[in-house]
Amino acid sequence: MKLDFDTVIPGHGPVAKKADLMAYRNNVDKLRTRVTGLLRQGTSKEEIAKVMTSEFGWAPNGLQMTRGFDGMLAELKR
Repeated sequence: MKLDFDTVIPGHGPVAKKADLMAYRNNVDKLRTRVTGLLRQGTSKEEIAKVMTSEFGWAPNGLQMTRGFDGMLAELKR
């Protein structure tokens, strides 16, 4: 990261350290790469949802699935 900082104060969640932010960013990158690959392989929405729960810990009926999943798929299909 270009900025030099030690503490992160997010809009949601607890105060964190730079390493926590880096881990979060790396997880988002991993998620994006994994889902993009699945979409390119023609994997069904249902199968991708299973990957989100098994590999990324998304709760099947949690906010990420109910509010973010379809938007994520639409964005990554572009």
